[in-house]
Amino acid sequence: MTANPLTPMTMGGGAVSTVHVPSTAPSRFTPLDPFRVLRQYARLLILAAVVGVALGLGIYFLLLRHAPEFTSTAQILVTPPPTRPEDMPDPFAVRGDLGTMIQNQLVMIRSDDLLQEALKRDVVRQTKWFSSFEDVRGRTLNLRENLSAFQLRGTTIIAVTLTGRHKADLQNILDTIVDIYLTQTRLREDLRGGDIRRVFLEERNRADIEIARIQEQLKQFRSENDLSSVFASNNDAAITYENLARQRPNVEQAAMQARDMYQSLLQAQREGRINASPADTAAAQADPSVAGRDERLRTMRESRKFMLNHLGERHNTIRDLDEQIAIVEQERGRELDRILRARQAVQLEESKKALDAIESQLASFQAKFDEARTRMRDLTQKLEEAKRIETLVDTSTKRRERYDDLLNNLRIKSTRPDSLGVTRQLSATQPEMTSPKLGGILSMSTMIVMGITFFLVFLKELLDQRIKSPADIRLLPGAVLLGVLPDAGEDPSGPTKVERVVAAHPMGLLAESIRQIRTVLLSKADPRGYKTLMIVGATPESGVSAITSNLAISLALNQREVLVIDANYRRPNQHRLFNTPNRPGLIEVLNGSATAEEALFHNKDLNVDVLPAGNTPDAPPELLEGTAFRNLLTEFERRYDFILIDAPPILVAADSLLLAKRVDATVVVARAMVDKRGIVARLLRQLDGHRAETLGLVLNGVRASVGGYFRENYQSFYRYRKASIDAAARKASMDRGASRDESRDLKPDEI
Repeated sequence: MTANPLTPMTMGGGAVSTVHVPSTAPSRFTPLDPFRVLRQYARLLILAAVVGVALGLGIYFLLLRHAPEFTSTAQILVTPPPTRPEDMPDPFAVRGDLGTMIQNQLVMIRSDDLLQEALKRDVVRQTKWFSSFEDVRGRTLNLRENLSAFQLRGTTIIAVTLTGRHKADLQNILDTIVDIYLTQTRLREDLRGGDIRRVFLEERNRADIEIARIQEQLKQFRSENDLSSVFASNNDAAITYENLARQRPNVEQAAMQARDMYQSLLQAQREGRINASPADTAAAQADPSVAGRDERLRTMRESRKFMLNHLGERHNTIRDLDEQIAIVEQERGRELDRILRARQAVQLEESKKALDAIESQLASFQAKFDEARTRMRDLTQKLEEAKRIETLVDTSTKRRERYDDLLNNLRIKSTRPDSLGVTRQLSATQPEMTSPKLGGILSMSTMIVMGITFFLVFLKELLDQRIKSPADIRLLPGAVLLGVLPDAGEDPSGPTKVERVVAAHPMGLLAESIRQIRTVLLSKADPRGYKTLMIVGATPESGVSAITSNLAISLALNQREVLVIDANYRRPNQHRLFNTPNRPGLIEVLNGSATAEEALFHNKDLNVDVLPAGNTPDAPPELLEGTAFRNLLTEFERRYDFILIDAPPILVAADSLLLAKRVDATVVVARAMVDKRGIVARLLRQLDGHRAETLGLVLNGVRASVGGYFRENYQSFYRYRKASIDAAARKASMDRGASRDESRDLKPDEI
């Protein structure tokens, strides 16, 4: 079975499921699908485009006759002025300041001074344009408004355009403006060059005065200081200073050594120490008084050594000899100390004399060194002063030469033809009509008309609260879409009514949509064990009766025992749809004037039982609240698989709310392009809280927009169904042909 494109489906397994929408407050504005709106109003938009074109043509011819405008154009080439006299002109040179220069020229071209000067020229005053204004202010404002200057993209060319209605005058006026601009630019450049020249001359004169003053100063300095003798003296002083500088470290080192030796000897004398060198000790030991005692000690030790071998260590002779040796050693020590101290005193005196001599020498040397250094410093300062004065002369001379070069360059550049930086590239052209432009007016008028049409269409769609498509169901809080029934005119199989379409056109799109809704209902009702199902709409003409009868027929074809109860007392329809009498019916059963068996009618062709409404003019709605109705439903639930109740509109009758207390489930029917979202939302709120569970909504009578998604899927469904029927017909034809061939091949006795 082909799926209805309007019925929501899951992504896997092909099972049909409903779409649950989050519970949000309904929006005042309808979300729009722009493509759907464009397809829906395509003809209106095409008509708006035609109206826009016609309006544009009318505006064009009106402007062409009463307000044509012409434009003349002139061009000015801007080149960077030469920075040096030998620079070659390069119109393609790009410098950072060239853009600023062009912007300045654009301002100057449209300046009030230039426009005022143009209005004073005879060639302008004699034009019809000039006579068309009464005062200077009006002419100036018109010129400023119609004169434009702009840089051509990618070039250094300025385009100057003048627009107006007086075609014969534009060229002369524009040429006059360009001439005045070039003349004023030349005057400004000459004035600027003259000012610069004066500045350069003044600076050169200052340099001359400075040179004369410095030369006089140098002359006076040379007269006061004989520079030749200064140079010679400076050389002698430098030689003397260098010699003294080389000798100075040696003298200072010798003085330091003498000073250290004297301090060392003096410190030893003060402390009573003997600060003897090895040479001093050797000289003291060579003294006869010390050397004689050394000889006695040697002789005595040899005697002791000889006697020790014969007499022993404790002999008195050995002891006496040891005492004598100790006495001699003491005497020797005292004599050696005396001699060393005497030598140390002599050395201290000699060291003092040597220190005094070298200190005197050092002081004399330092005086000579300081004198040489001072003399050389004075001579060096004089030479540096002379060099400084000569440097000032050179600096001032170079400064004067620089200003001479600048004056020469300025003179050469001022005589060059490209020194101005702006030249006329193109004289004013013959005026051409620039307004009105047919293409621009047509496109503008068409865009305006279509824009207004777009705005009104989208505003209408935004403010439209009617439910038009399944997408609008998403805007209802807590709404669940069970399925969609297209308008009968959308079904390619050709039904004119929805009533009993499942039986009359079982292969059509409407019948397929009913089957889809039936599948969804069974998937919800069977697991819960629901048997009694009320089908109700918000307002009359929602299609509740037709949908109820078609669902009953579809359930019966699904091998279900089905009963249809017509509970719409005021406008009963089920007896007409199933071709049964209207009485006795539900009213008679509830008030006891007939039994259920007497009131039930069975349609053999459709295999559906029907309980019509009965005699309804005076039927009170309270019958649906009584015990009789509850017992009746209980009895029917034991006999039938499904009981479908055709209920009256819930917003115009209270009967449906009473039924909601008795049945298992409810299905709400909304009419596309009729019922509003607020009404359906109100219906759902009223059903909320009753015994019956609201399974969802069925959107009835949906029309597809031209070229839209639904229309394409309708046609795809019909092509698919037709292909299936054709394939089945071909197979049946082939089967019949094979049967005839087999019968021709049978023998007479086999027949």
